[in-house]
Amino acid sequence: MKAKTLLRGASVVALLLTIGHTAGYPWVGNVTEQQLSQIIAANSAATEIQGFSRSYWDFHVGFGLTLSLVFFAQAMVLWRLGSLSESEPRSTRFITAVFGAFYLAATAVNFLFFFWAPIVCTALLAVCALSASILLRPGN
Repeated sequence: MKAKTLLRGASVVALLLTIGHTAGYPWVGNVTEQQLSQIIAANSAATEIQGFSRSYWDFHVGFGLTLSLVFFAQAMVLWRLGSLSESEPRSTRFITAVFGAFYLAATAVNFLFFFWAPIVCTALLAVCALSASILLRPGN
């Protein structure tokens, strides 16, 4: 398999992760009445930060939306790396290895704190990126 194919595949997985994460808004799952009261409390518990009044719920939503944007940016970069893998294999190899290490670490974090969908997505992304990095070694 070619590095370009692996990176384009990783791009599609990252795009699916973007869609899945964004579709999960507001990222609370099925809540009980007690949990709902805690969410309402988080929404009403505000703090002053650098001149802005923000609730803990604001931070939750803001970080969630930012993650969706980061996943989308990663999908675009991975797609472009697929093209660059043929013309700039040396530079692409380094960037791809960094993505691979990141996704490997993200898989561990997801395993500790999340559930199967992000675990599987980041594991697939790690395999694709690290495999592409290996294929981009000089002499391959």
